[in-house]
Amino acid sequence: MESESNLKPQITVIFDRSALHGENFAKLVGSGLLDLTKRNIVRVHHTHIFLEETLGMYEKERNRKILIEQMPFILDICNGKWFQAREEIWDVELIRDGQKRANVFVSADERRNTEVLLRKRLSDNSDFPELTDGFAEKHAEREKQGGQFKFFSSLRDEVANLKTKIKSPTNRVAPLPLDFIKAHIDDVGFELIKRQEKVTDPHALYRKWRLNKKLYPFFTGFVQGYLYSAYFAMVEAGNGDGKRIDRNSQPDIEQLTYLSKADLLVSCDQRFMLDAFNVLWKTKEKKIMTTDEFLLFLTSLK
Repeated sequence: MESESNLKPQITVIFDRSALHGENFAKLVGSGLLDLTKRNIVRVHHTHIFLEETLGMYEKERNRKILIEQMPFILDICNGKWFQAREEIWDVELIRDGQKRANVFVSADERRNTEVLLRKRLSDNSDFPELTDGFAEKHAEREKQGGQFKFFSSLRDEVANLKTKIKSPTNRVAPLPLDFIKAHIDDVGFELIKRQEKVTDPHALYRKWRLNKKLYPFFTGFVQGYLYSAYFAMVEAGNGDGKRIDRNSQPDIEQLTYLSKADLLVSCDQRFMLDAFNVLWKTKEKKIMTTDEFLLFLTSLK
């Protein structure tokens, strides 16, 4: 649970599920991470994506043993808070007027009750209806998210048409990703704002967001990642350097938005997520490390 120490942590960390794959989990357990979190030198927040993907292991019988082994440590190292899901965070940012009253974390009571239930169910290796009942909803949401990328078909056509019309070979060079994002962010942001059912005046909210995007860091970060996904699919994927469209691109950009409230993401994903981080977050003085890099970094904090 959240540390009672008044000392400011040296760094705030979030984890990607890939950081615990294979031998990485044993390495983390054997490191000084738990001690560093107890002393509040390292603060760990857990993201909704990370918890969802971890608990999703319960769905397959062969993965339950791993989940039962890992979950106590995962809960123990979280001396910070649990982030809410994207929908709840957008509700806070967009509907409740941005950072003034923005609480992007799960309440302490809800987290405490969930932790007690998780530990009991997993320690007993018993049925888990509270979790399994939500799998259908989770799968439906992922399918819905995948369908959202159809919006970019017009942008793909636009880029292709522009390339055929440009006669000078030097002018056929694709725009830089940040230039592409800047050119389309307002339009895409407005489209996503209009889709929010609780927004009563999308035009007014759009004007506020457009003039002060920093007031809505999670929503803005998602729109930027959303556009980078489109750019990646149109420009970078299939160029012969091993890059290809990632089916998990949307969860990846969601995961990256949590860096709005963290310093470092531990991830062993060396594909789309790393590319997206380098474009969208590296310039904001955020960090991404593999598990081995993170373990080496921890030794400098002891």
